[in-house]
Amino acid sequence: MSTPRIRPFAEGDDLRLNELLSDPRDSAVHAGRGLLRPPAERPLSRAVVAEVADGVLVGAAGVSESLLHPQRAWVHVDVAAAEARSGLGGRLLEAVRAELAGTRLEGLGLRCVVTPGSAGEAFAREHGFSELHRTRMVRIDAGALPSPALEGRPDGAELKVTTAGSAQLTLAYGPWYQRVYARIDPAVELSVGEVHRRFLSEQAGAHGAALVLRDGAVQAFAVSYARPQEAPAGEGAAPVPQPEEAGDDGTELTIGTADTGTAEDLELMLGVLAAERPVVVEVKPQMELLDALADRLIDNGRAQVLTTLLTLGD
Repeated sequence: MSTPRIRPFAEGDDLRLNELLSDPRDSAVHAGRGLLRPPAERPLSRAVVAEVADGVLVGAAGVSESLLHPQRAWVHVDVAAAEARSGLGGRLLEAVRAELAGTRLEGLGLRCVVTPGSAGEAFAREHGFSELHRTRMVRIDAGALPSPALEGRPDGAELKVTTAGSAQLTLAYGPWYQRVYARIDPAVELSVGEVHRRFLSEQAGAHGAALVLRDGAVQAFAVSYARPQEAPAGEGAAPVPQPEEAGDDGTELTIGTADTGTAEDLELMLGVLAAERPVVVEVKPQMELLDALADRLIDNGRAQVLTTLLTLGD
């Protein structure tokens, strides 16, 4: 077979790639393939393909601006099975970087999402990527925590069920999100309206919410999602890969705490929400209280890791 020629992404290449590429090996590959698309200016995105004959493609790579985490852009590289370990992936990565010359993404760092132990992780690390953060999707069993008393608590804590559009929730969610990513992949400052639109709106998949309050102040919150969370169209952030089985394993929740939130607040929240039905939560090491609670429940056999994903950056 002749050496593949690399060229910019053209109209119709997405259909040709669908015929070439096998079913995604994992949810990270499925999410990354969303970057293999025609060029755009907002978010700024570029892609290239490898062609061995007119219209016969054997690989592709795409880069897209991240409007939410602008210090790096998203990248994905995919090659046909027959081209694995041939060096084509490295050529595609170099070529798609070159497509950024003269744009606002020139010289910017890149990031990707991979499954631990996968060919994607090996490729990324070979090309200078290292771990930014690790995400676990953890299923917590029904009844894993004692169902707490909610009346007359001596600590004054109360649980409030509300809508995802709650002002209290929105004001708590933004600072929490900034704190989680501050050291690993800083986010832009978001207005209250942007926090709602990106994370807590119907378009973002937000369904309902609960708050743990002390003296009227939010200490912890949970947001349920009616479908797997994805970045709103055009936001330039890769979709958050979710395990296909998560919907069958329990309600999908995002759990967060305020600066003053405690482990007891989290246990109160999950003791109520997971009393009769399992829940699936996204856990990162930077969510210190939730990470420690998840580890404890896993060690006790009351929770299981469904999926682990790595975000790597160069």
